[in-house]
Amino acid sequence: MAAAAINPQQSGPISFGEVQQGFRSVRRFNVVNAGSGPLIFSARIAGADAALFGLQLESGSITDLAASRNYNVDPASPCGPLTAGSGTAIVAIVFHAAQAPGSVSAEVIIENHNATAGQASFTFALGATIVQPVDVDAALVLDRSGSMAEGRAAEQNPRPASTPGGCLRN
Repeated sequence: MAAAAINPQQSGPISFGEVQQGFRSVRRFNVVNAGSGPLIFSARIAGADAALFGLQLESGSITDLAASRNYNVDPASPCGPLTAGSGTAIVAIVFHAAQAPGSVSAEVIIENHNATAGQASFTFALGATIVQPVDVDAALVLDRSGSMAEGRAAEQNPRPASTPGGCLRN
């Protein structure tokens, strides 16, 4: 009989490090179906700062996120006439530094799986530090004189040489 086996490829907390205020960052980990049958599980974000974290949807967008979602993982080596798959689901968590600088935390919980053995759920701490954005000074220079032309265009249109008397010659 085909049975699913869940194996999250994550050990310990998931740190986003320092993220500038207003920016986003993504961390991923794999959940492997080491069994011979389809694996179904759910993931959700919980905790004090859960609103700053989200689960990336299949679209891959880093702005269209979910607080929870379901995953289906076909086994790499199925038993019988089942569909073969990669045997792996990628759980991508997006952090949005959308509040004042400081430390934030939440957790991602893997649960509600149909694996016949192992833990009922897996919880991984999420953490990040929001820092002030870095100011960037920039200047825009527009040169319409042609004096900055490079390569062949400059060689094809040389400036006329001047004579000792200040007159131009061709």
